[in-house]
Amino acid sequence: ARDLFVKLQYAWSDRDWEAIRCFETPELFEQHSTQLKRYKQNGQINKIERVSVNWAKLFKFERNLEQERLTIALNSKMIDYIISETTGAVLKGDKNSNKINTYLLTFVRKSGSKTEKGKQTDTMNCPNCGAPTEITSSGKCPYCGSVITTRDHGWSLANLERYNGIMY
Repeated sequence: ARDLFVKLQYAWSDRDWEAIRCFETPELFEQHSTQLKRYKQNGQINKIERVSVNWAKLFKFERNLEQERLTIALNSKMIDYIISETTGAVLKGDKNSNKINTYLLTFVRKSGSKTEKGKQTDTMNCPNCGAPTEITSSGKCPYCGSVITTRDHGWSLANLERYNGIMY
């Protein structure tokens, strides 16, 4: 959760959401892609810098016949501001002050799936053609072009939201 959160922030700032495709459910990927497209259409860049995770802990776990849902509460510190794509002027936020927020990251997987101890999740075989590929790539198989998500093989991010409640 910590590593993925940091990757998400930098992919957002780089305006390269394709790099995150494989870690999110298709629904969340589409939602984030649409939000990023709006920034681009408005000529804005949401800059995120110096991301650090202060802590992360289990918030909730749910299981039903179809899926398991694991929610992690994560507290982070980062610089977060919006600039004009053309002038570079700061439109919103402050490029010199840290924002500290708590987020809830909800991951899903098929019920009954098991995480193998010590198993690497950086590489896997394409579920369509069987070719070896890295899930940290664009989320597409370089051989057949199929979209690959971690949901096919384990946990996939289904929701990311700011949490304003009290954390004990």
